[in-house]
Amino acid sequence: MDVKLLLNKPDLKNYFNLSVSKAKTYKDCKAKFKFGYIEKLPKKERDYHKFGKFLHEILENFHKEIIAGNELPHNKIMTICYNNALKNWEMTQAQSQEAFQILVKYLKNLTNDKSVCLKAEKEFFIEINEEILLQGFIDKVQRDEDGIIHVVDYKTAKSAKFLEKDFLQLLTYAYALFLEDPSIEKIRASYLMLRHDCSLITREFSVNDMIEIKDIFFNYAQQIKSETEYLPSPSPLCSYCDFVDNCEPGNKFISPDMSFGLDSWGGKG
Repeated sequence: MDVKLLLNKPDLKNYFNLSVSKAKTYKDCKAKFKFGYIEKLPKKERDYHKFGKFLHEILENFHKEIIAGNELPHNKIMTICYNNALKNWEMTQAQSQEAFQILVKYLKNLTNDKSVCLKAEKEFFIEINEEILLQGFIDKVQRDEDGIIHVVDYKTAKSAKFLEKDFLQLLTYAYALFLEDPSIEKIRASYLMLRHDCSLITREFSVNDMIEIKDIFFNYAQQIKSETEYLPSPSPLCSYCDFVDNCEPGNKFISPDMSFGLDSWGGKG
């Protein structure tokens, strides 16, 4: 299978486009995939989405300033980035205060961190068999004190449970860096849980781990191309789906008939 990392953004019209979120959406619920990526129905703007984007913007700009050589103390740089982001996002007082406390903790952790940030919001394009384009953004790439390259993805989820066994996203990012430098033998990768004292959920990937990615996404592409039914997969996650109002099975799953009419007890209506 021919795989290569493209140095520049290609013409997306020439490829079957994939991303981690697109593949995971298809795996979790084919109906949701259809609503979001084929019919392109509008998504709901939720507060936790805005909050996540707000924090991502601050941390991206903070690290870009440091990479660019800004010599101000870290807390001064963070303050500037925080105030600039407040101009771009409508945050409630509670949200802005929570974000402030998260950033204080983030800075505190940096005081003992000997890693060096190499890239912030690094975009990548991986071409598979000249027909599939796997693309994405890596929140942060750093070199740790022991010399190992470390990819970090910021998460604002309130629960860390669903991430503890789901490393597809990090493995994909690690593979992008491996393609950039095939001499790499191991990559460290972490979800940084911003709402959990900026703790890390970390794994290390070998070359053998990383090279499996191309097959995973090639298979997803083939499945999506041949899909015709796009059947829903109702689950508790339907409560958070942007398209549940367009999906009768999902709507029924989260809104069961709770009437106490005789017919519901097996009697006459």
